[in-house]
Amino acid sequence: MKFTNAELTARMISDQKNGWPFCPRCGKPLKIDPQTQRAASSNALSREVSGLYICDNCGSDEALRAFAGLPLPLEEWDQTRLINSMYK
Repeated sequence: MKFTNAELTARMISDQKNGWPFCPRCGKPLKIDPQTQRAASSNALSREVSGLYICDNCGSDEALRAFAGLPLPLEEWDQTRLINSMYK
């Protein structure tokens, strides 16, 4: 089953609000706020997906890609691959 970008981003945001502790782009652990047990605001906010936290390294990569006009397609994000593999 292939999801649309809108469905994928809605799922990622929902997962993160419910405590998903990993960067949706690379899969590495995010900094977690100990009080809320959710992604801390000290992580980078994605330029590609409004309201979604990504790790600092991916935030830097997104900034460079945005400057070059070469965004990483959502299909190449780690969490997209995970979601798609769960619903094959």
